[in-house]
Amino acid sequence: MYEVRQSWRTADEGNGRPGEIYIGTYGRGIWSSAAYLGVEDELTEQDNVNYNMLIYPNPVKSEYTISFDLKETGDVSINVYSLSGVLIKDDQFKNKLSGAQQVKLNASDLPEGTYIIQMVSGDQKLTKKLLKL
Repeated sequence: MYEVRQSWRTADEGNGRPGEIYIGTYGRGIWSSAAYLGVEDELTEQDNVNYNMLIYPNPVKSEYTISFDLKETGDVSINVYSLSGVLIKDDQFKNKLSGAQQVKLNASDLPEGTYIIQMVSGDQKLTKKLLKL
């Protein structure tokens, strides 16, 4: 690692990624993460809604269900990543309605191990761990 910096300018100052953390490496490029951002000063009632994601059963052997709440109607992508950040699977679901959703997925083709599951829809991202037995 060469250097770690955090974007300190606010959105009002024209920064599209306030608070994002950047890491510069020797020969491996620049990495960024928004995972450690703080809470904004003023939350609207819409922002204060808890959009959770639940994976069950977890640990899983063959099939699992992902339950989540969508902020807005739109396309949903369920991504499965290895712990090293490599994208293993990408399942696409078109035109899901806002509100509570459940999606069944097959894990029988995954080797045993721990994975990161990420649901992405528009600007909404939810992430959980999955253990495959």
